[in-house]
Amino acid sequence: MVEEIKGIMERHLRYDDLNDIPEEEIRYLQKVTSNKIGLQGFLICYKSYLNENESQEQLREYANKILSYKTLLNNRIVRNKYRKSYILYLLAEFGINTEEVKEFAKNSLSKNSVHVRNNALRLIQNSGDVNLALEALDIVDKSEYYFNDKILLDFLDSFTGDRELLNHKLLNNMDKFSNRLKKIVIEYFSSNCIDDEEIKLKVLYHLINSKDKELLISSTRYFGRIFDDMALIYIIKNLNSPEWELRAVSAKVLSKYKREDVKQALFESIRDENYFVRFNCAFSYVDMENEEVLKDLVNKIEDNNEREMLLYAMQSRNIIGYEEYKAMLKPLGGDYVIMLNTSEGELVNSDN
Repeated sequence: MVEEIKGIMERHLRYDDLNDIPEEEIRYLQKVTSNKIGLQGFLICYKSYLNENESQEQLREYANKILSYKTLLNNRIVRNKYRKSYILYLLAEFGINTEEVKEFAKNSLSKNSVHVRNNALRLIQNSGDVNLALEALDIVDKSEYYFNDKILLDFLDSFTGDRELLNHKLLNNMDKFSNRLKKIVIEYFSSNCIDDEEIKLKVLYHLINSKDKELLISSTRYFGRIFDDMALIYIIKNLNSPEWELRAVSAKVLSKYKREDVKQALFESIRDENYFVRFNCAFSYVDMENEEVLKDLVNKIEDNNEREMLLYAMQSRNIIGYEEYKAMLKPLGGDYVIMLNTSEGELVNSDN
């Protein structure tokens, strides 16, 4: 069955215009795919062709000629328990997005199955319909069910429609979003390096005015990718935030702004009470300071925590060797710990 479907599909997709495919051949495949085995065979051939060719749009147009929402709805391809989830998966895979299908996807966002909800998001993501995507986000934001942050970020990252229009609509709707969804939208802007003046001003507004820790952190990370002098003022200010996570992320992001006032602020914060803040401050400072200045400076530092962290950053950046690092630690007095295998990227989950 699979080989037969594969041969027919490959022959059909050689047509320049899919409307020229003989109608009786289309009807034959529609009949074949109306049962479980035929549908599974078509899906195997579809995915195989998709992996080997770049003509995704043509392939989806072809699938829409063979399959329909009603065909999939009536096909008992899996047990009832998983049926709705699998139908949504197939609709997303084949790019079937009629108005009836869009309504089905929206309604599915309110079902108690996480698999149904996630596949509904994937269908909407693949539809390329910006207004539908915004409706989906509104449903998600008000839902009693939990949607994982990474799933929502992937929903935006992998959206197949007009990205510029999507960005514009997200910006215009941000004020009505919850802080959690605002955070996710800003993370999307950040991960895609959206350098738009209006978007930048909106993120800056949240950096200046928000009291929500997670929203402040996502706004700070945005300006680790999209540089802004006004934002820099508030990122430096947040080195004194009562929230250590925000201080740590701010210290990490400041490594992108190689200025004298930034260096001074980082140096002063290397003595922070929190280990992770000290760590990020030390590495950011070391990355922008002259090596000779560092070697001279470290011998003048009296605070043990500050000196130890600065030495570790210098050794990690190969400014001093390991033996020199150990020797320079000894004058600290009392017990000391030689830090090994600390992953800088693990601190506060910062990707900047």
